[in-house]
Amino acid sequence: MVIGGQVGQYACWHIILASQNNFSLLCSKNSDTIRAIIKSQPMSKKVTIFIVIVIVIVIALLAAAFFVWRASESNFEFTETTPPGFLAGQVIMGPFCPVERPGVPCPVPADAYSSRRVMVYQTDGKTLAAQKNLETDGHYSVQLAPSDYLVTISPAGIGQLPFKNATVKSNQTTKLDFDIDTGIR
Repeated sequence: MVIGGQVGQYACWHIILASQNNFSLLCSKNSDTIRAIIKSQPMSKKVTIFIVIVIVIVIALLAAAFFVWRASESNFEFTETTPPGFLAGQVIMGPFCPVERPGVPCPVPADAYSSRRVMVYQTDGKTLAAQKNLETDGHYSVQLAPSDYLVTISPAGIGQLPFKNATVKSNQTTKLDFDIDTGIR
């Protein structure tokens, strides 16, 4: 243990060495000299263990504070893993030629479907949750977290296709079909 103080112009330190039960009194005009002598004295094992325990506790508290801080941020959530669901459907487009006879459809151009994509938005209509190109036959399937969504196809035919509402549930497939008018007459 070290007890120190100022006596006139001199800095005096009473040093008790715990391991040796020695007492000594150091006085000097230069307190740096005393600090150097004090630092060179050995510490007891109990003091060393106490210091290590205090350091470990401080580190644990800092880690806990950081964890709590990170958990409070909006992009860090504690949630159980919920199995996803699926949104699937068929997009039907036409006509593809100016004159179609009943029962005799025009051939579908190769990129008519694959050049379009299903666009899935959060309910705010601005935040894109997923997008996927349609298959060549107009089918689509998108894996999503269970939630409510707004869905459209882009590009559409004439004008913009309005949003359709869809509710995706865990381990289920929600079916949502679209009809697109190409505008060809």
